[in-house]
Amino acid sequence: FCGSLRSFSSLPSSVTRLGCYHGRTNVQSFSPSVNSLENDVVSVLHVPLSTLKEESKLRMVEREKKDKLRREKMLKKEAGYAALVAKYEASQKKAEKAKDEQDAVLERRMREIHEYFGYWMDPKDPRFELMLQQKEAQEKKAEKMAKRAELVKKKIAEVM
Repeated sequence: FCGSLRSFSSLPSSVTRLGCYHGRTNVQSFSPSVNSLENDVVSVLHVPLSTLKEESKLRMVEREKKDKLRREKMLKKEAGYAALVAKYEASQKKAEKAKDEQDAVLERRMREIHEYFGYWMDPKDPRFELMLQQKEAQEKKAEKMAKRAELVKKKIAEVM
């Protein structure tokens, strides 16, 4: 069978190589030899002590640099901490003061509604706003009437 393939000498060597596996093949073995494996394992596992010491020192130096940078960053942030806390407390006091003012305005409005209409009403109730608008409209109307009465008094005083 192999002899018949040898007659095709015009075919490329890859084709003839696949035909016969005895002495003429030029297929290379891809599996490593036992000696080369042992040499690789020994070269990986055997590291000189001086190399290990140097690598350890380098790691220690790098770790110390990182720690030093971290400490410097923390000290810098700590230096500005007092100002940051003061700013935060001031903003909290300001917010609390604004909230107290809003509460005082709401309480005053509730008291006005209670005094004007004679009964207490929840400020979240939509009728509360309607009553407040009605009260304000009546106060404006009363102011206009007072101005008119004043003008009438002035005219009467001018005529007499």
